[in-house]
Amino acid sequence: MCFFLSFFLDEKPVHPFIHPSIHTNCINERSYYQEQYIHIYIYRMAFTTLLLESLDAIDPIQRNVLAALATVVYVKAVVGTCEYLVSQKILAPKISRKCIHIAAGSWIVFWPCFDTSHWTWKLNVLVPAVYTVQLFVKGAILKNPNDPDVLTMTRTGSPEELLNGPIIFTIIMCVVGLQLYRTQLGVALMACLGYGDGIAPLVGYYFPCGTHYPTFPFGPNDKKTLTGSLGLFVASLAGYSLLKGLILDSEREFASGADELAMMIRVAAMVAVTEGISGEYDNPCIALVVTLAYSFVVVPDEIHNDV
Repeated sequence: MCFFLSFFLDEKPVHPFIHPSIHTNCINERSYYQEQYIHIYIYRMAFTTLLLESLDAIDPIQRNVLAALATVVYVKAVVGTCEYLVSQKILAPKISRKCIHIAAGSWIVFWPCFDTSHWTWKLNVLVPAVYTVQLFVKGAILKNPNDPDVLTMTRTGSPEELLNGPIIFTIIMCVVGLQLYRTQLGVALMACLGYGDGIAPLVGYYFPCGTHYPTFPFGPNDKKTLTGSLGLFVASLAGYSLLKGLILDSEREFASGADELAMMIRVAAMVAVTEGISGEYDNPCIALVVTLAYSFVVVPDEIHNDV
């Protein structure tokens, strides 16, 4: 409590409604957390710099193969952990789905590890490409309801559901990795699709406050919550803030700062509305709307700059 309260207190005059000892403790606690944050930031930057310098010394082909293998280990670790927790009834399937959803959207954090001087940088889509084939086989051919992927990635436990949201998500990941590599649009898309759409159902389910409104296919039980849509909006902005460092300067239509924040607010708002009415087809609809909204936001700014 002191940590949060201290941000609203002036360090010189003691707050009239707070005992001086509490005021002093709050200031000390704030200083401690600020110092720890600075240390963590310095260590993280040093580690990142050291890692990238080490990768620069490796042959481009070897570097890209190692980076691709790192994405495999990352995804397998996340999926394996979720499968274990679901099997032990520690984690509910609905939460497992969204943990995997968010982790999949974060796969782009490995982008800086790839070297685009050789075509093998396209191996950044190795995991989503393999999963696309795997989900198709399990959903269309094997159809085993007890398969771990069915248990952790579907709402209803039906293998055919793998051919809807999950496989569409992996296809979108492939497109982003090949066509929107380290672009501002690619990062915005994964922030909305991975973080926003991953958090929204959990917020709506556990905090169902506010208005319930109809969604596709507009049946009596097809409802979404205002809190879920707000959760998507906030999570999309948070996800973009975490991932925007991956964008190459040459691929920015918006410089960092107020223009970038305004762009993302408008995109996230349009996505929140779209996700709220698109039902089970939210993944392709979100991808389409992010692309259209981003283009719509970019064009007027370019016209304004030309004028």
